Amino acid sequence: MDLQKLVDTMNAAASQERANYHMTLGGLIEALSKEDPSAWVIYDTVDEASPSAPESYRGYYCDLSFPPSSTPITVGLLLNEAEEAIGKEFTGYKGGEFEMHADTPLWASAYGSASGLAIMGLKAVGNSVVLLTKQID
Repeated sequence: MDLQKLVDTMNAAASQERANYHMTLGGLIEALSKEDPSAWVIYDTVDEASPSAPESYRGYYCDLSFPPSSTPITVGLLLNEAEEAIGKEFTGYKGGEFEMHADTPLWASAYGSASGLAIMGLKAVGNSVVLLTKQID
């Protein structure tokens, strides 16, 4: 029995289950593409922080995190980051390579942290787009 194949299959099944209630990478791309590319993106619960470049999530390496940052980002730049993540391999916190897909669940978590703060959706508020989060883990 190939142990790595078994682990990969289990990870994929768990990730698919989380995709049923999380915003996914494909969902983020679809939602951002409908917004003003010059609007600012902020998190709802992370002290008005903005998402930064994606990385493998510490809690589930096969998921993707957009770490909170004090550096502002526009819808257009975040959309570009999200589109570039499709099909890209990210290195897990303790190693391993994990390819991201349209159905990959999203988190708001700093590097090396498993915050349990899931990205659930987004909404336009004035001249900003707010990423909606929920503590689930």
